[in-house]
Amino acid sequence: MNMSIKRARVHLVHRFFLQIQVDIALYTGNVGIVEETVYACTVRMHHVLNSLNIIHYFDDYGHGKSMGSGCAGDHDMSCWTPALIDVVPRIMAVLEQQP
Repeated sequence: MNMSIKRARVHLVHRFFLQIQVDIALYTGNVGIVEETVYACTVRMHHVLNSLNIIHYFDDYGHGKSMGSGCAGDHDMSCWTPALIDVVPRIMAVLEQQP
């Protein structure tokens, strides 16, 4: 893909996010084959959102320390459950602001 097409796509994505006023929350660990791939993609998305000045929440929980007991940073329920417990109030706060 040439650079002018890439720039046009980035511009359109940026305009889209500004127009819909979306809230974004990203969570990622970095243990295991699956999570290492997901981690790389999530961190890249985090950097792209930062470069576009799109506000978002990013929790790089690494080996699971910030997720509490049971989460070792793997791609499994022991990490997804605390992430969901953390994100549901964020989702509810956004939904409560909707007309």
